[in-house]
Amino acid sequence: MHRIVLLLMVFLLPSVALSEPGDAFDPPFASAPGKPLRSIEPRSVEREPDANARIPGETYADAIDMTALPFQTAGSLFDYEDDIHFGYGTSPDVVYMLTPQQEGCVTVDGCGSTYDQMIFVVDELHAVMAWNDDGVACGSGASQISWLSVPAGERYYYVIDGFGGAMGDYELRVAWIACPPPPICPPGAILEGEPDCYDGYVDHYNGGCGSVPFVFMEVPCSEGTIVYFGETGTYYNDSGQLRRDNDCYILRPWQPMTVSIGVYGESSVQLESHGCFESCVCTIGWARSRGPREWLRADFPIYPVWYEPTFGYVFTVAKDYYDPNLYPCEESWPYLFTIDGYTCPPSGNESESWGRVKALFRN
Repeated sequence: MHRIVLLLMVFLLPSVALSEPGDAFDPPFASAPGKPLRSIEPRSVEREPDANARIPGETYADAIDMTALPFQTAGSLFDYEDDIHFGYGTSPDVVYMLTPQQEGCVTVDGCGSTYDQMIFVVDELHAVMAWNDDGVACGSGASQISWLSVPAGERYYYVIDGFGGAMGDYELRVAWIACPPPPICPPGAILEGEPDCYDGYVDHYNGGCGSVPFVFMEVPCSEGTIVYFGETGTYYNDSGQLRRDNDCYILRPWQPMTVSIGVYGESSVQLESHGCFESCVCTIGWARSRGPREWLRADFPIYPVWYEPTFGYVFTVAKDYYDPNLYPCEESWPYLFTIDGYTCPPSGNESESWGRVKALFRN
């Protein structure tokens, strides 16, 4: 008799199944890997997803409060959806927030993250205050914002994102640091001297191959450090297109040499390098960027072209192309541009010196 009762109970139970993310029972964009599964339901029953069932950090409204610094945490973007969009940050994202009680500067990094990370810091109006794609100190695609000034009593959001859909496990650290100084004009510096740009501006000063006619800032050779103090920014041309003020410096080496270049700006900066003939036929370029008040340094081997004495190496200083922030020219965005190793030829007969240059290429 007991066996009959048990059999009846089995046949009376409705068929059930555990719903795994991505199977046929899930509606579109249901549970992502790592999210809690829904309750067991008969397959014949369909439910509308709960729009209010969000996990902490999903949006600005659900941002995770850091409360105090230093702060450190870790997690996975697989737990989140792509709710916030800035530039190439098109991956799932998680949001943290901080309302500091004191004014100062913070450093932010995701070192140890396992994917091509992007970090954005935005204010309460969701304007980007700072961002980074690949941090210099982190490696492996993790992000680092070396410093950011934060006012007391104002909330900032820290968005952990990924480049172009990349995702994985993330780390986040935020801590107080000493604020770096603004760029100032040191004694003996050469003033770049370009007039302030403005909407509708046309650069006939040192816009390089972007000017008509082509025009560059000729850098004098020196046995010491060459320092320029200049300004850059952004403006709109007559067609309403956003433009960067490109300051193009040209070096014309008399012999093979390696020069050390440095850029330090009040805005984000991008340094580009091309080898160019007088006709502005140029070699494939090189570019690197840094955030505001962060030194960008690089070494470049440069060589003369014996059959074309006007050949030179163009170094362009401008606002970082990928920085979503604007740096209007009517405001002040100074920078320092330094060159070491750009030495002068020996004194003497110019033709003899040029003969020695050509001899370098005969060996």
